[in-house]
Amino acid sequence: MKKLAAIILSVLLCFCVSACGNKGGSGNGNENNGGIGGEQGDNENNGDENGGDEEESVADKLDDLVKSFWHGDTMYEETILLVAETDADGNVVSAPKAKLMFDATEIVSLKQYNVSAKVPEKTHDSAAYTYKDGYIIATGNAEGTTFNTVLPYVNDKALTGEQAFPGVPQNTSIPSKVEGLYLPFTEGVGIVNKQLYVTYKHDEVSTNVMPEYQSKTLSKTLSKLKSEEDINMLIYGDSISTGANSSSILQIEPELDPWYKLVQKNLAKCYGGKVTLKNFAVGGWTSTQGVNGGTVGSTPRPGLKGLFLDANYLKGYSPDLAIIGFGMNDATLNVGIAKYKENTKSMIDSIRSQNPNCDIILLGTMLANPASPTHAKNQAEYSESLNEVAAAYGGVAVIDVGKIHKVILDSGKNYTSVSANNVNHPNDFTTRMYATAILAALVK
Repeated sequence: MKKLAAIILSVLLCFCVSACGNKGGSGNGNENNGGIGGEQGDNENNGDENGGDEEESVADKLDDLVKSFWHGDTMYEETILLVAETDADGNVVSAPKAKLMFDATEIVSLKQYNVSAKVPEKTHDSAAYTYKDGYIIATGNAEGTTFNTVLPYVNDKALTGEQAFPGVPQNTSIPSKVEGLYLPFTEGVGIVNKQLYVTYKHDEVSTNVMPEYQSKTLSKTLSKLKSEEDINMLIYGDSISTGANSSSILQIEPELDPWYKLVQKNLAKCYGGKVTLKNFAVGGWTSTQGVNGGTVGSTPRPGLKGLFLDANYLKGYSPDLAIIGFGMNDATLNVGIAKYKENTKSMIDSIRSQNPNCDIILLGTMLANPASPTHAKNQAEYSESLNEVAAAYGGVAVIDVGKIHKVILDSGKNYTSVSANNVNHPNDFTTRMYATAILAALVK
C-alpha cells in the first residue's frame, strides 16, 4: 500500500508541474553590442515549450519591452518630450507637456536617464508632474522665457528651429518646411537627454497594427526555432539596421540593445535554441549600394552578392533567416521605386543562392520627420512596393514598420519624442517598435 500511495503521489506531483506555466521575466537587455559585421551567438534557454499549448504560451516569454504596445494594459517606458508653448517674444505661456499614446489610468513611473555620470537614472516624484487629458504636464511656474521645473523640457521654438535646441549645436544641414529655418539635428545624445520614459496603466485597446504571426510564410525558420535548432540570422540594410541610435549604440543609459539584438535575444529566450547573428548593414547606403557595393568610411565594400563570394565576409555562409532593411535613403535620394524593387529582388536572389530555403523578411522603413522636406518624401510608397516583391517568391514576408510608426505619431506624439536624431533615426522607443514588429511575426 505504501508503494501504491507513493506512485499515486508521484503522478499527482508530475501533473501539477506540467500544468504550471513557465513565464520568462521582463527586461530590456543591457548588453552593449560590439561591432557590426561580427558574429554573435545567444543561447538563453528559459525552459521548453512542449505539447499542444506551445503556440499559445511561447509569447509569454518575451521581454516586456518587446511585447506589442497594444498588448495588455501596461505601457512600458514610452518616451516623451515635454514642450512649452511660447509667445512671439519667446515668453513661456504654458507648462511643458507631452502626449501619451494611450489614455492613462495610472502613472507607474516617470524616469529620466543620463542625469549624470554618478546618477544615470532618476525616477521623478509625482509632485514633479500632473496627468490630464492624455498629457504629462510639468509642475512649476513660468518666469519670462523659462519654466521652473525639475523636469527636462524644450520650448516650441526649439523644435521649429527658431531657437537653438538645448544641448544641440545649431546647424544648417536639415532645412525645415518653414523657409529660412533649420531643424535641430544630432547623431549624439543631445535630443535623447531631454526625453523622459513613462510607464503607465491604461484600458485595453482594440487597435493593433502589429504584423500577424507568419506561421506559413516563415515556416522554415519557425520549424527550426520550435525544434530548438540553431539558426543563422543575417541583417542587411542602412543605418537603421546598424542600430542607430539606440542608447547602447550611443553608449548611454539605459543601454538598450539595437533592434536586431533584441530580436536575437528574444528568439533564443522564447524557443531555447542558439541564434547567431551577422550584421552587414551600412549607414547611408541605399538599396543600389546594397547590390553594387560602396564604401564604409574610406574602405571599399562589395554588395551582397560580392559579400557571399569573399572569404573575408560571407563566403560559405548559409543564413536561415535574412532581414533586409532599405528604403529610408532610397526615398530621400530618389532612387526610384522600380529600381528599389529590382534591387530588393537582386538581394533576395543573392541570399537564396547561398540557401534556397532561407526565409526572408523585408522591412518597410520607419517614417522621416514630416517637418523635413529634404528627408520626408514617399517612404511609405517604397514600403508598400515590397508587397509586390514578396508576391513573386515563397518564404518572403513584409513587415511595414512605417505603418506602425504612423499610428504612433497619429496618436498626437511629436516626432522628436520618438526619434534620437529628429530626422530619420529611432530612439529607444522606436528601436523597440522595430524589434516588436519582427517578433510579432515570429512568436505567438
